[in-house]
Amino acid sequence: MNGLNTHVGLYRKLVEVMDDPASSKMFSQVEWEAALSFRRDFERSGIHLSEKAHEQFVRLSAGIHEHSRGFLRAQSLPLTKEQTIDVPLDHLRWLPSYAAMEILQASQSHKHADGKTYVRLEPDDYAAHYILRDCEDEGTRELVFRSWQRGSSEAVQSLEAMLKQRLDLANTVGYESFGHMMLEDKMAKSPSHVNEFLRGLATHASPRWTAVAQSLKATKGSDVYPWDREHLVSRQHLESGALPSLMPYFSLGRVILGLSRVFKSLYGVELRAAIPQPGEIWHPEVRKLEAIDEQGQLLGLVYSDVFARPSKSHVGAAHFTSRCARRIDDDISVSGSDAGYSSQTVVERDGKKFQLPVVVLICDFPAPSEGAPPLLTWSNVETIFHEMGHAIHSMLGQNG
Repeated sequence: MNGLNTHVGLYRKLVEVMDDPASSKMFSQVEWEAALSFRRDFERSGIHLSEKAHEQFVRLSAGIHEHSRGFLRAQSLPLTKEQTIDVPLDHLRWLPSYAAMEILQASQSHKHADGKTYVRLEPDDYAAHYILRDCEDEGTRELVFRSWQRGSSEAVQSLEAMLKQRLDLANTVGYESFGHMMLEDKMAKSPSHVNEFLRGLATHASPRWTAVAQSLKATKGSDVYPWDREHLVSRQHLESGALPSLMPYFSLGRVILGLSRVFKSLYGVELRAAIPQPGEIWHPEVRKLEAIDEQGQLLGLVYSDVFARPSKSHVGAAHFTSRCARRIDDDISVSGSDAGYSSQTVVERDGKKFQLPVVVLICDFPAPSEGAPPLLTWSNVETIFHEMGHAIHSMLGQNG
């Protein structure tokens, strides 16, 4: 893509066609917007630079890409000794039994010189959620919070290098910052508008937030710290009569079935389980789903990978569009390229050929014990509904 974005001949031909009234009037509205987007992208890619500056731009782009990959790789590295902590075993007694058992099964316990048993903990999202919410000991909550929020040195180095090169890249093509460069054709237009919006939002929300902060301080009886928030909010909910957290009892299959029924009721789209072809999925736990419309036509594919495992990057919950929907029969062939279209995601409609969207849904839910059914908590269900909403957007947002 970096090579195409800096292809001078391609850019000049695009400008020539767009600036020629006879040619440009033949564009549909969608084609004109696409051409305009490409032109802006070309010009943000330093197409107007001298040869030396242009080469620098390409180097910086490649560096940003590599540092971004390095940052993501660092998320799946084993935790360092500084990030593991010892938590007194009896401090888990405040947690729901299923959560305490899950944490204990994933950890090692040992005795300290004081004779007490401690759990050697690697705070992930699951452990942090329950300990910060339910543990009554503030010292343990602080210890878990600080370890949980501490990034690895490798990730921090990659992030800082990426931010520095983003600034250098923006300056190279004449922008004050990377924010100015990226917001130019967005609704916000500039970083100053974003800051103005956030300041206005903060001012508007300040009375409400102040009241909440004062309420939490009154509940605790002293100053409130970040590791106190979930615990105090949970305590307030219980004191107001809210139900305690529910055990995981939502079957993953029933949740997907429920989602399918919701989508069918709202949009006429249902999800159907499909058998993957050899080599199609990257792990046996991945589930393949087909999105089908009311006429029985395939709209796209969703690959669902929702449970944590050691070999999996800890990115939390996310949705990725692996392949977007677009028309392909009028593609311009490029020498030496291979489109690599998959026959199962290419359809022909009204004499036109389309590539269907392929979406990946990733979560980091605690894996079920061997032989146990995959059950979700209410929070997990909310997360899967949210992420699947992104997926169905990709299915429905296709351009004909």
